[in-house]
Amino acid sequence: MNPGNRLARTLATVVLSGLLLALPPVARADADTRPRPDSAAADLAGLSLDQLMNIEVESVYGASRYSQRSLDAPTRVTVLTADDIRDHGYQTLAEALRTVTGLFVSYDRIYEYLGLRGLGHVDDYNARVLVLVDEHRTNDNIFEGALIGTDFALDLQQVDRIEVIRGPSSALYGSNAVLGVVNIVTRQARQARGWSVTTDGGSLGTRGGRLAYGGRFGEHGTLQLSASDFASDGNASLYFPTFDPPQPHGNVAEHLDGDGARRLFANLALGDFRLEGVYGRRRKDVPTATFGTLFDAQGYWTTDTREWLDLGYRHTFANRLELSGRLYCDEYEYEGSYPYDLENNGLVTINRDLDVGTWSGGELIAHRTLFGPDEFVVGGEWRANLRQDQRNWFIGSDTTCYDDHHHSDVWAVYAEDAFDLAPRLRLTAGLRHDAYTAFGGSTHPRVGLIWSLLDRTTCKLIYGSAFRVPTSYEVYLWGSGDAANTTLRPETFRTGEAVFESYFAEHYHASASCFVYRGDDFIQEGSDGAFTNSGDVRGTGVEAEVSGRWHEAELRLGGAHQAVRFRPGDARLSNSPADILQASGKLPIVPGRLWASADLHTIGRRLNPLSAEVPGAAIADANLIARRRGSPWQVTLGVRNLFDVKYSDVAGPEVTMTSVPQDGRTFRARLDVRF
Repeated sequence: MNPGNRLARTLATVVLSGLLLALPPVARADADTRPRPDSAAADLAGLSLDQLMNIEVESVYGASRYSQRSLDAPTRVTVLTADDIRDHGYQTLAEALRTVTGLFVSYDRIYEYLGLRGLGHVDDYNARVLVLVDEHRTNDNIFEGALIGTDFALDLQQVDRIEVIRGPSSALYGSNAVLGVVNIVTRQARQARGWSVTTDGGSLGTRGGRLAYGGRFGEHGTLQLSASDFASDGNASLYFPTFDPPQPHGNVAEHLDGDGARRLFANLALGDFRLEGVYGRRRKDVPTATFGTLFDAQGYWTTDTREWLDLGYRHTFANRLELSGRLYCDEYEYEGSYPYDLENNGLVTINRDLDVGTWSGGELIAHRTLFGPDEFVVGGEWRANLRQDQRNWFIGSDTTCYDDHHHSDVWAVYAEDAFDLAPRLRLTAGLRHDAYTAFGGSTHPRVGLIWSLLDRTTCKLIYGSAFRVPTSYEVYLWGSGDAANTTLRPETFRTGEAVFESYFAEHYHASASCFVYRGDDFIQEGSDGAFTNSGDVRGTGVEAEVSGRWHEAELRLGGAHQAVRFRPGDARLSNSPADILQASGKLPIVPGRLWASADLHTIGRRLNPLSAEVPGAAIADANLIARRRGSPWQVTLGVRNLFDVKYSDVAGPEVTMTSVPQDGRTFRARLDVRF
């Protein structure tokens, strides 16, 4: 079917479904009488005023590894809920995160990179941010990277909440938790009873679908299953000015922007035990002639496969002790196909890259409320990197560029205590020690002093340090033995921060912070392709956000100003915007049936790796959502880059053009049905 016809048919189906939603409900003798999640609101009538006030304050888990009010967490946290994801039409983790105050995302038409507090290095594969799913570490053991785009292994409709925890968190999580932690909590079976079906369509030949089930069995068992598929033809042609004449191979890449992914999710819970499995595989065609490949040549693609199995246990004993643990096994595989014209004679030779990592491990955590409000957490973790294999070769040739096989181990112990120094003054202190077979030991603290000015207003002073060990890719890229880059040292970051946070006037929330950090032994790629501890980075900045909720309307405004410098030389760091502004809102058009939502994210000017300036941009997205309370249907129509702004993102040194053009205006349509 022609992509245009397919899109027209999808849009017609979605619009018709939206009209049906607006019709009055018709009583049915066989109507589903199971309680819906909205019916939980009826339970609020029996709560006291104090209980209602506590409900309005966000609860977070990932900040201290137990549930607490965001006001009491020794960090600044932003929470995106399942409603936010649904009502704003976010389809990837990257789309959701770029609406969070102070965060920005860069896309080089292969991967999406998360920037935080002015640091958005595009050759680290998100190795300075830790991404968790149900407390399971998703960063791999080759690049230590976190996939956040269409390559993210979890369908976003399976997500109940996203906690963005800013600042160093190595005192709890070890390596990679340098700039922050993204803690993702999946939906519970009780939140997704029965079957649900989703179908998507949109511009650029985009289509997809999802089938999911959630239900109970026996007295204590729940089961969740989800399978989804996504595909996009991408841009039929992409113009890159970098390849204007006299470059010999033209300046337009034809049919090299396709993207596709498949995801599977399963969660089986029985009493205190839970078994969770995740599988995701994504293939992306590459139009940018990265790594000096032949421009506009078919056969340049990458695949990322990420899968894990996690067996968890959690039980709360009568003496207020909560014990939790997990055993897990993981695998990550990267495969790349790169076309080259080695002899400059028009004959294409394919270079192949294959990286495979497997690891397993376990963790045990004890959390106990000791004396009154005092909270104590102690834990231990071990991880065995069973395979860290990297191989690169030319097909049809005996030439092997590198073929490296390694394994390593890490273990850690940590503890954190939160106790009151005075009636309104609370101290949180934590410490973690990690031991790596390849890099030795590393110990990092976190201390937070929290002053409760009022019941729902706090001021916080926070200090913490964090680290990132060199990745297997950075150390062994050029092979083992004498060629290995064994002189690389771990990065260390130290951050000081002051935070103000308040819930006020019933419907409003405001937060602000100022921070300063120093990163020593910063690792980045040199001109020869090898990685070195090239120097230090210094960052300062302020962030502020205010939000409000009124019945069915919501508004969130935020902004950040930061300065990040690299030493020696005191130069601006590449892909480091000085200013970021974000706004998100939702407004009822027909109360209870039709809503409009919008996101605006602006990013200031940045430098590319050649120190040339990339202009800033302001991008607006908009959605129209139709649903009726108690109805099994929802329709979402969306527009990305509403005003068709022409802009580019900064790319890494391996990309020839160093700044990559982004998509213009695109359209989306989604139909969700529950049974």
